[in-house]
Amino acid sequence: MSTGDLEKDATAFSWHIYYDFLFQKFSYVQFRLWAPLVPDPAEALTSDEAMNRLCTFITLSGTELNDSLRVLAAKNQLTRSAATDAYDKYWTFINNLRSDNSAPYDVQAFKELGYTDYAYSTVDGNFLTKEQAFNVNEQFSLQKKFEGLYPQDEGRLMRSFRQWVATETTQNVIFVYAYNDPWTGARPDDAVVSQNPKTEMFIDPIATHNDYFLESSLYTNETKTGIINALNKFLK
Repeated sequence: MSTGDLEKDATAFSWHIYYDFLFQKFSYVQFRLWAPLVPDPAEALTSDEAMNRLCTFITLSGTELNDSLRVLAAKNQLTRSAATDAYDKYWTFINNLRSDNSAPYDVQAFKELGYTDYAYSTVDGNFLTKEQAFNVNEQFSLQKKFEGLYPQDEGRLMRSFRQWVATETTQNVIFVYAYNDPWTGARPDDAVVSQNPKTEMFIDPIATHNDYFLESSLYTNETKTGIINALNKFLK
């Protein structure tokens, strides 16, 4: 599915990296923390050094951006609680396990959840079309990797889950999502949650896709209060 032009293929893959890492930045790192670090694109047009800074920032994955923020915090001598340090060690251990044994999840994500599509309309033009970008980048996706090996469920799992949420009467469930998190699109419907006394849902404006229940400081006070009230209600 190459365009037949190495320069176009490289450009298409660069756009894939841009979209994928931007997706990671919003999913796994609080936007309010990294927004001040975004270089000014206007300066990049007039300075090679500024352009290098911009390119470096664009190609930072979510993990790398988190690491750079930790270094910045250390330089500013920001204090971290013992609970946060313990949580970080635990989370690093879990992430290492996940990265070493990701195949089961990759298959499950492909079969039941699908794969992220990026809007390549930005590159639609004389040099590279959005169709060319999509075709090149599909080679690096789970869609291509597992195509022909496993059947996809056409969204049956998600529809089944939504139906379960609407009719569940025995289990108490608290949903917490992040406003800027692209994964929020898979959340249950507001009306369904509000009509079921067994469910509560919060959409926090500053949280990320990570499960931060152990570090409540990463939620707004309104969300923290709501979660505590929901826990008190369900736990009686």
